[in-house]
Amino acid sequence: MQQEKEKFYRTKWFLWACLILFPPVGIILLWIYHSGMKQNTKIILSVIFAFWFGISLGSTNTDSPTATVAETNKPETELVTTNEPDKVEENKEPLQVEKEPDKVEESKEPSQEDKPVKEKEVEVPQKAIVRAIEDTAAIETLILRGSIFEYDSVVNQLLLDYNKKAEYIIKATNVQKGNVKTKALIDIENLDIEVINASHNGFIHISIDLTNQEPTGSLYAVYRDFLYAIDDSLSDDEIGTAWADIQKERYSIIYPDSSSYNEKSYELNDIQLTHSDTNLYGRKIRVQILYKIE
Repeated sequence: MQQEKEKFYRTKWFLWACLILFPPVGIILLWIYHSGMKQNTKIILSVIFAFWFGISLGSTNTDSPTATVAETNKPETELVTTNEPDKVEENKEPLQVEKEPDKVEESKEPSQEDKPVKEKEVEVPQKAIVRAIEDTAAIETLILRGSIFEYDSVVNQLLLDYNKKAEYIIKATNVQKGNVKTKALIDIENLDIEVINASHNGFIHISIDLTNQEPTGSLYAVYRDFLYAIDDSLSDDEIGTAWADIQKERYSIIYPDSSSYNEKSYELNDIQLTHSDTNLYGRKIRVQILYKIE
């Protein structure tokens, strides 16, 4: 595979710049273009920068009401103090002079007007934070629960379940339809993945290939996360032990209705697993998973 020059909006420096300067854009970039980052890390960063965005948004919104109250109170005091001497000189009536201080006293009572402002200063940031966190949750829901493979509902559900705990997220842009509508071809982290819904015999077959490259952590991570999606009761130790076992001996994928001679399968909770490492036309490592659809 030829790697294209990385776009600037996919780089980590641009991601961090957006997260700090304008978190909503940064959070979207984090979930869409940085599939290599662990899901838990993404969630933590999304909540932190959503909180940061809510605080900054709330502080800018609450500054203006306080300033408005101060500005509206100030002219009233000035009008009273400037107009008071004129009324005294023209009318020279003590009754009007006595009423003027009452107006001044009324304009100098800010306590009742200040209370709503203080309440707003507390409420606005909370609402902004909740709104930002809800937006983050919506982004996560869109990525984890949206349609990935529209041609087959069983394959699509498997990919959605895989993404719930996946270290390497599978997006719709990573998936193509194979020669039949129940076959999904996936390309992530230099891995070629094939998922087939063999509905005629009720099985799902998954093949994960790494070609002309040294083994990387992504191969094991994808194998592990598919097993989590198939059977969430499996533990890390069980999956790790199975990984070691299938590399020690050659096993085969055996369909119940097929005839096999001198072949044996390796099963983990009724899930068949194989691992092969060949070097016929270049090195090719293949991991296969076969399980029956319930």
